Amino acid sequence: MGTMTPEDAYQMLEKFFTTREAPRLALAHLKENLEVGILIGGMVPCAIFRRGTTVHVERRDARNPDFIFKLEPRTVTVLAEQTPDDIAEIGLSVLKEMLAGAIRLEMPGGLLSVLRGGYLEVIASGGAPIMKMLAQIGLNSPAKIVGFFRKLRG
Repeated sequence: MGTMTPEDAYQMLEKFFTTREAPRLALAHLKENLEVGILIGGMVPCAIFRRGTTVHVERRDARNPDFIFKLEPRTVTVLAEQTPDDIAEIGLSVLKEMLAGAIRLEMPGGLLSVLRGGYLEVIASGGAPIMKMLAQIGLNSPAKIVGFFRKLRG
């Protein structure tokens, strides 16, 4: 396959979130209708949110997102095609892509909204493998994770 366009990546990301079990289980911890933004290749925005047990992906800017993930089409391929359908494995892939600079995370939402929105529970749903990797990069307690979120606010 040639170079993946942002539009191709959007289609792949939508399928990833709407057909796989692990993203649905992880996002079950987020408050209903809370929207997370993703910007693919600096061009294609999408909003991800949950209604009931269903994850929705729409090609538009997220409404009042707490987080916006900015990533390249190649990163979508890593997550959707090279990562098992397992919360910890997906979380580890996201963290590795962030550490490599392939995913940039912005936090336009307020810290209180983040704490009440279920994001710490989403992180915790990755279990021991996620906690171990977070500890390796110095985020070995909820307080340090919250401190990391604070830094994202600038």
